[in-house]
Amino acid sequence: MKTIQKSVFGIPGKKLKNGCGVFFLFLGILSFSVCLLQAFGQDIWFDEVFSVNFIQHSYKEIVALTGKDVHPPLYYWYLKLFHDIGKVLVPAASSIVLCKLASMLPFAGIFVYTLTAIRKNFGLHVAGLFWFLIMTMPQISNYTVEIRMYSLALFFITAAFVHSCELVRAFPAQGVSEAERTAEPGVAAGTEETAEPGVAAGTEETAEPEAAGSEVTSGAVLASGSVTGENGLIKGWKKNKHWLLFWGYGILTAYTQYYACVAVIAIYIALFVFFVVMAHKGKTEKTSCKKTHIHKEQLKEQEAILTKAPVKGWKAEHTTEQETGRIAGKCIGKVLLCAGLSVLAYLPWLPFFFSQVRTVSSSYWIQPLTWKSIFGCMKYIFLPVSYTVKKNYVLACVMILFFGAAFLYSFLMKRKDARGRFFLLTGLWIAVFTTLIGFVCSILNRPIFVYRYLIPCLGAMWLVAAVVLWDFIEKNWGILVFVPFLLSGYSNMQGFYGEENKKIVEMKATQSFLADFPKDAVVLCNFNHVQAVTACYLKDSNEIWLYGSNPEDLIAELFPQCRGLEDTTELLQLVKERDVYFFGSFNSREELLKEWETEGIAYTEEGTYLLERYYFNVYHLVTNQSHVDP
Repeated sequence: MKTIQKSVFGIPGKKLKNGCGVFFLFLGILSFSVCLLQAFGQDIWFDEVFSVNFIQHSYKEIVALTGKDVHPPLYYWYLKLFHDIGKVLVPAASSIVLCKLASMLPFAGIFVYTLTAIRKNFGLHVAGLFWFLIMTMPQISNYTVEIRMYSLALFFITAAFVHSCELVRAFPAQGVSEAERTAEPGVAAGTEETAEPGVAAGTEETAEPEAAGSEVTSGAVLASGSVTGENGLIKGWKKNKHWLLFWGYGILTAYTQYYACVAVIAIYIALFVFFVVMAHKGKTEKTSCKKTHIHKEQLKEQEAILTKAPVKGWKAEHTTEQETGRIAGKCIGKVLLCAGLSVLAYLPWLPFFFSQVRTVSSSYWIQPLTWKSIFGCMKYIFLPVSYTVKKNYVLACVMILFFGAAFLYSFLMKRKDARGRFFLLTGLWIAVFTTLIGFVCSILNRPIFVYRYLIPCLGAMWLVAAVVLWDFIEKNWGILVFVPFLLSGYSNMQGFYGEENKKIVEMKATQSFLADFPKDAVVLCNFNHVQAVTACYLKDSNEIWLYGSNPEDLIAELFPQCRGLEDTTELLQLVKERDVYFFGSFNSREELLKEWETEGIAYTEEGTYLLERYYFNVYHLVTNQSHVDP
């Protein structure tokens, strides 16, 4: 609606947008602060055990250990570097806390991009909304303090996407449309016909006037009368810093997490397709310039700059398409060059990668995917973490509806130019392609895709959401569109804060119990995750046995005190010889206790404790004879 562009309740549209941007920035910073407070907890779960343990080894040893795992090594190098620097600065700092803070740092990097590149290209209102969404939307907040590689991969993919958009944005648009030929001088392509003079391409109607000049010369198609100097049209694409940064972030991503690497490939595909299409148009299309829409002098001025040759005759062909086609060809070469260099840079890791593939192909824990898993992906992205609240399902559905409507409106009505549509489609394509590859690989081999592998893709998706939501409210329902996202953000952060605080409080009791645990006692577990996490907290002071199975090879290597116990006969002998405590998890613990009773093993319950996300009951195991009074 026009009211938000001009005034709402007497407030100019520009001030309203900037005010909303500041408001959303504040909410995002507040959410970041809430997450930061949770980083001082001591709780970790099974996957984090690997991260915390790996950094105790050298950088060379980390490569060997990750080769036996299912991830590349860069994250663990980053984590070790951050941890070691933190220990030098604060020797008394907890290793777990330092590792959690390392997961917060990539979000600080995203914040820097929010205040710089995103604010510059899209405005303060979009930047503020994006920061709010990236900090409060479902699932993402969980990974602000999880000691895994997902927050780092999220930063890399988001940054790579931003720089890919810079490359496309700097590329000359294809030809000059009829509307653009009749536009006021200084109006760049991609803006509305009603835009104010000096507004640059790809920016909102209320963009800062002082930024117009730089925007026009950084790749926006110049409308009639807007030529600012020789080679101004192709100035932007020659800025190789965006190519270097895009390539660099891509390599870093590939060495961080495999599905994040798939996301990078998706951006490469999008860039390649975009420039191929532009090159094809440059060869096949010709611009017809009508005398009623453009003066002969203006045409000659533009053609003289583009072709560096005088134009003979009024009916001479306009060569903008040919020039942009040539530039597109060079950009295709740069995309292929970046891809080739990326492959070369990844060659040292390929032997480890193929070894990991063979390991996963033989045995892996992920459950099979079904057609319902598609809806599961959407649920994972949009449903707040407090799953038990029915209203959250309503909020998720409304958010999906608003996001879908806003996207269609922006794609069909608002951002019709090729660059605008590249931004919209690529932002979603990254997540879609990653999901598609995960499903295909799972069908062809074995299940290797879980929903959290989408986390690195969500930065690009929520940036698109921030842009299209602002596009949508300007013509439709106004600021009320934000309501479900605000409610969802509040519900999600409330659930996240409650869960994390619960873990922090209960973990203090668990740590106190483990600190006083007998040094010569044996721990018996019926769940491998509890065994590994317990080993991480107890270190080398106690033997930790897994009933009915052997620990994973990597767990056994990391924690030599972790062993396997086959049956009740072995357990009875162990109870006779040693002081044994059973850390029983799930309902199976009751069945095991009944089974052991029939074999002459009695027990006394000592309490219930929480290891991050695993509740376990503690039972002191003894032989029946020990209960006989002397």
